[in-house]
Amino acid sequence: MAIFRRLIISSRWRRSGNIPRIIVVDFIHVAQYVWKAAGAFFPNQELEADRWARGRLLEILRGKASLVAAGVRRSATLREMAAAERKPVDDCADYLLNYSPYLQYDKALAEGFPSPPGSLKAPVVIWSRTG
Repeated sequence: MAIFRRLIISSRWRRSGNIPRIIVVDFIHVAQYVWKAAGAFFPNQELEADRWARGRLLEILRGKASLVAAGVRRSATLREMAAAERKPVDDCADYLLNYSPYLQYDKALAEGFPSPPGSLKAPVVIWSRTG
């Protein structure tokens, strides 16, 4: 319910012209999916998982969420991961593709908004999926 309330409020603000028209998903939420995928690729290898996740997150910040989604899915296929092993990878790819219109951090950063997960003092609407 909170999501819809935020979207309705943001629609009213958008019509008034008082805020920029950029809506992004909370970056922390996106990162959780990427970290779970990293754990699937590198179980018990924290350093490798960290390196892998940071690289993908940086590409997402650069506005390449769809490419990251395709890449992680392709990597799971090339590694011939079993369905249960690759579930976090597929969940991550699905999430990135489903929410790609709201993962345009490159545009938000170009507009001068704080870098995620920075403070939200600028007039930006964050759509954070809850639950």
